[in-house]
Parts: sequence; structure tokens; C-alpha cells
Amino acid sequence: MASQIEIINLALTKLGARHIASLAENNEAARFFSANYEHILLSELRGHVWGFAKARAALPALGSTPAFRFAYEYSLPEGYVRAIQVGDYQPGVSLTDYRDNEEGFYSIEQGKILTDFAAPLNLRYIKRVSESLFDPLFVTAFACKLAFDGCYRITNSNSLKDQVGEEYRATVDAARNVGAVEIPPQKIPDDEWIMSRL
Repeated sequence: MASQIEIINLALTKLGARHIASLAENNEAARFFSANYEHILLSELRGHVWGFAKARAALPALGSTPAFRFAYEYSLPEGYVRAIQVGDYQPGVSLTDYRDNEEGFYSIEQGKILTDFAAPLNLRYIKRVSESLFDPLFVTAFACKLAFDGCYRITNSNSLKDQVGEEYRATVDAARNVGAVEIPPQKIPDDEWIMSRL
């Protein structure tokens, strides 16, 4: 699988720019990617539920408690990027979920999950994983995003930026479509409106 430098060099190939061997090099490309690579990656990981980056954790409760509303608080796990599921709650099962819980069943605040769910708290989330675990289609899409964001600074070309932007959108769509096909069929739980008609 790809390394950080290989992904960056794929982005530079899309820009027709010279490859780099290290982020410590004294050139514009190395300086741009050294400063921006991680931020762009985390933004891309937050933008979709990527299968290769899914993770699970059973979190212990902290000794402290929230100031009000919730009974428990939990530290987010290392590498956390975004939540997929908190506890066993399935959104939309009951319409009263929305009427009776103005703040919802949990709140993510300042690196913690606040909730009334007792420990251990089951969490499914997207994690910042090693580049060696990246899906090949994600590598291509992410390289396009790196090329798009760095294009003008590295090449001074807006027309090339537009071209790379089109490729980025197409590769992200392809990666998401393949990921969706891999998800097994899931039963959607009946809500209270459906149940009332039985």
C-alpha cells in the first residue's frame, strides 16, 4: 500500500511537477505538503464513512461528570476523526426521540462524549489510520485533493486546478460508490408511525 511520500508524489504527478524524496526538502511542494497534508487528510476522512478507517471502542467513563444535562462523560479515543454510532442508539426508531430530547442522546464537546449511556460506552467511529491501510481508490481521490489544494501555489495555474478538481470529484464519487456496494444489506428499524399501523 501507499506511503505518505508516495501519495504526495502521485499528487505532484497530477500537477506535472517534480517528485520529492522527503518533506524536509527546500522547495515549494515539500513546504506546502509538510504544512497542509495532515489537515487535508483529516478533512477528507471526516467527509465520508470510509470503510478502511472504521474502528470500534468500548470506552470507560471518566471520574468527572458534565456540569448539567448528561450523567456521564468519556474521552474520545486516540485517532478519533468522527462518530458513526454512539452507544446502541439507532436514530429514527421513535419519533419521541426528537420531541423529548432537545440535545439528543449525546454531545461531543472538547474531546469528550457527554451522554446518559452508562459505561462501557460502545463507540463506532472513523479513525486516523496508517497510510498503509488506505483503500487504493481513496489514495487516488486524496492525491487529487492534495493536488487541487496545492495546485496554484506549486504551479501558478488556475486552469490546471480546475482540471484536477474535476478528477477529484469523479474519483471521490467512484470510491464512495465502491464502498457503498461493500456494505451488507441492513434492516431499517420500524419507527412508531409504522408500528401504530400494525
